[in-house]
Amino acid sequence: MGLLDKMYEDGKYAVKERNKQNEIDKKRVENEKRQQEAKVEAERKKKEEAANKPMTRGEKIGYTILLMVLTLFSVPLSLYFSASLLNKLRKANGANAAKELGLPDDPEIKPYTNKTQAQVEAKKASDDKSFSTAISDSQKGGRRKKYQRGGNMAMDAANEAKGFTDSTKYGFPYSLAANENPIIADFGQYFITYFSFVRGIAVKCLGILNDSFFKSFDPDKANVSFSSKLIDWIVIAFVMPILVSITNITTWLSGSVSLFWSAINNQSIGMIPWLIFAGCTFFFGGNWPTNLLIGYKDLYLLSRGSSSTMNTFREYFSRYKFWWTFV
Repeated sequence: MGLLDKMYEDGKYAVKERNKQNEIDKKRVENEKRQQEAKVEAERKKKEEAANKPMTRGEKIGYTILLMVLTLFSVPLSLYFSASLLNKLRKANGANAAKELGLPDDPEIKPYTNKTQAQVEAKKASDDKSFSTAISDSQKGGRRKKYQRGGNMAMDAANEAKGFTDSTKYGFPYSLAANENPIIADFGQYFITYFSFVRGIAVKCLGILNDSFFKSFDPDKANVSFSSKLIDWIVIAFVMPILVSITNITTWLSGSVSLFWSAINNQSIGMIPWLIFAGCTFFFGGNWPTNLLIGYKDLYLLSRGSSSTMNTFREYFSRYKFWWTFV
């Protein structure tokens, strides 16, 4: 019995030591947890104190100087965009609105093909002519107009001389649509559909704004009375910047729709890869093609008709130079 009693006592001692160690481990874990929570709370309070800490005199001076510098650039830049859009809106009327705006929306003419509007209209007139009339003309010795397959050298040279931002320049990637390889042709056709679609939407939107608000708007009438000056100032200082922002929204929407429409319209075997491209870039790629399109739109406003835009910019800048300090 003595041996059993000793084994029993040893077992009780082992359990007691194990429980004691478990209590020590538990308290250590709890202490570490409390220390971690206290550390997080201290960091949070430190950040709150730093955020609510009043700025020093030097910081206030620095932020004031930065704001003044940004204002010196942002106000004239905003005015230039407004002046550019105002000039575009005043041109957005009539059948030649796309041509006046430099936004070709017909996929059958330049820059999407190597044909001019006159050539396309002549081809349509020729196609509409009845067979009997064509026979009659040929019997009279008349000749139907033919176009040189290689193109007109003078027209080709003039096309090559156009700048990169010129929306009427025919070339890559539109020229790929004429390739005999269907994959390459679908590549070129995608860009033809894409840009003709978004430019067509832009022309329609500008035309609606022109008909609704700017058809009779004349900046020269601003000097007649105080009320006309006030309206003129509100238009250029507040309405036009809002419309410039709206152009970003409409460009984003039309570009997003065109991303998928171009993958379907006039495509053959290129439809599937273009649909995959559209889906991946829109849902997983941040819609970067449309973001690039917005940048291209801004480049269009900055460069298209820069001479007339600069004149409008100078006119409004000098007309209300005192009022710009309040914007």
